[in-house]
Amino acid sequence: MFTISLHKVKIFAPLGLYPQELILGNRFEVDIDIQTEVSDENGRFVDYTILNSLIQSTFKSDIHTLEKIAQTIHTAAFEQFPFIKHTKVTVRKMNPPMPGDMACAQVVFEK
Repeated sequence: MFTISLHKVKIFAPLGLYPQELILGNRFEVDIDIQTEVSDENGRFVDYTILNSLIQSTFKSDIHTLEKIAQTIHTAAFEQFPFIKHTKVTVRKMNPPMPGDMACAQVVFEK
């Protein structure tokens, strides 16, 4: 079993529940870890560029929560690569709009 990962994919997008987030936008980071059996013989491999495109396009959709973003990336990965066994998608909102000193708000979807 292999784990194939993209980590700290950086995105700037107008995403969030509050009006100012949709106007100002925010920085996000995404990690995706995929477990699968891969083989050159049968053409089963995970293309990193396709994973990156799935992540990028999800942030261009009309989704407003980190939970739904993570779940949508997960679903898209399974649709593109039906042979994968397990995914873990982490979405971080850097500098969330709330008082206090914190690096990020984070959601993890794993299945």
